[in-house]
Amino acid sequence: MARIPTAPGLSTISIPSSGHYGLALNTAKSTAYAFDLSSNRVAQTVPVGPGSDQLSFTKQFAYVRASGSEFVTMINMANIGKEANVTKFPAGQRAPGESLSRSHAAAIVPAPEEGAVLVANPADKMIYYYTEGMAAPMGSFQNYKRDPRALLVMDNSLRETARGIYSTTARLNNPGTYDVAFLLDSPRLINCFEIEVAQNPNAPAKVQSAYKIEPVVKEAVARPGERFTLHFKVVDYKTGVAKAGLNDLSVLVFLAPGIWQQRDLAKSLADGVYETSFVPPSEGVYYVYFQSSSLGMQYNQSMPLTIQAAKP
Repeated sequence: MARIPTAPGLSTISIPSSGHYGLALNTAKSTAYAFDLSSNRVAQTVPVGPGSDQLSFTKQFAYVRASGSEFVTMINMANIGKEANVTKFPAGQRAPGESLSRSHAAAIVPAPEEGAVLVANPADKMIYYYTEGMAAPMGSFQNYKRDPRALLVMDNSLRETARGIYSTTARLNNPGTYDVAFLLDSPRLINCFEIEVAQNPNAPAKVQSAYKIEPVVKEAVARPGERFTLHFKVVDYKTGVAKAGLNDLSVLVFLAPGIWQQRDLAKSLADGVYETSFVPPSEGVYYVYFQSSSLGMQYNQSMPLTIQAAKP
């Protein structure tokens, strides 16, 4: 339909879902061109951060991520045709380009609530939460020492689907009775209630092991950096008798949410008691799973034991 002349160095072009202005980033010139979709002309040339390479939109603002700066540029799209109203906020302490991690997927995405975004900074190894109108992010999320290269938001927020009726959708993997905790900030409301999830007749039947794992000492607490020894029994569900003499009982220990793990064979002791040990590398919750070929027990067929590691 038309050609819009700009300076060489264009890298990204994006158009918001509403409105008739689009933006094009010039990485070489550290500028953003606001072009009118009706006239096919550049309406504004806006200065942005060095190495700007990504664009994201909310209802009111365009967010520009600069790989060469920790500052995110915000462009008010409401009056972009008349003047360029530009503000900035720091999304971390280091420029994203300092990280070796790269991705074409969005590093800035709108949050479920209106007027807020999440910003991934791989150099800081953090995800920042920013609310429009603030001078700095309101909070951050740790990424367990990994580089967050991009973000995807799954919105399960409650929405008013009919007058006074609020709904959401969730997927629960197992049938049973669930406790639902409901929290509302304004007005302040806290309420808990039960829901019953029926068995899905079309789902394949889950194979359960005929044995369960019982710890000898309950509520055991481990110490980070110190060897922790766990004693347990393998008990028959029907008879309640402990199974002794197993030589193929494997133990899988991992730190939630799976950032460290250890596998070992359990040692058989007297009276049907087994022993395994590990050194927790840090504080946190550790899950212990069990597997035995002779019993037909797989890691995902029995309830794990939970070990809390905390400093004294």
